[in-house]
Amino acid sequence: MHIDGATIEQIYWYLLIGGVILLLIVLLLGDLMDALTGHLDVLPFGPSEVILFASFLGGVGLLLQKLVLLAFPSIVVLIISVIASFVLTFVISYFFLRPLKHMESSSAVDLEDMVGRKGIITMEIKEGRDSLGEVKVEHDLGYIFKTAISRDGTAIPFDTEVIVWEIKDNRFVVYQRTNETDIFKI
Repeated sequence: MHIDGATIEQIYWYLLIGGVILLLIVLLLGDLMDALTGHLDVLPFGPSEVILFASFLGGVGLLLQKLVLLAFPSIVVLIISVIASFVLTFVISYFFLRPLKHMESSSAVDLEDMVGRKGIITMEIKEGRDSLGEVKVEHDLGYIFKTAISRDGTAIPFDTEVIVWEIKDNRFVVYQRTNETDIFKI
């Protein structure tokens, strides 16, 4: 099959190479591209999805043309490639790109939200008011590791369960959790 003097295989190559180059540009200059395109999220798809679709169309078309569907006409390979590329683009966009964009805007941790949460000491806090250690606290998006000091200056050994009491100088002030203490007792 020829389109304006180019074979379908050449068109697949152009789509694949051009798509990969544009994806790299979008990856490197994504925020600038968003500013220039004005966040074209009015449509159900954006520039990233269009470029991803073109890349998939070129790659899937080449694979099918060369390896799998040698006996089928080029138009059948093109139709199958379009369908497969649409499905791949939808899956990657829906399950990866959109959640990542959402996570990017909400990944900042508000330390004040950590007050009252349980944590585990990952580096022992020695005795003394100025002794530092480290605590691992579970957050909605995973774990946060933060420098910790003991609330009352007592030593807190490694792998001890603690409660974050307050935030002071960008550090977690923690106390050791015992059977009779919880976040409601002071």
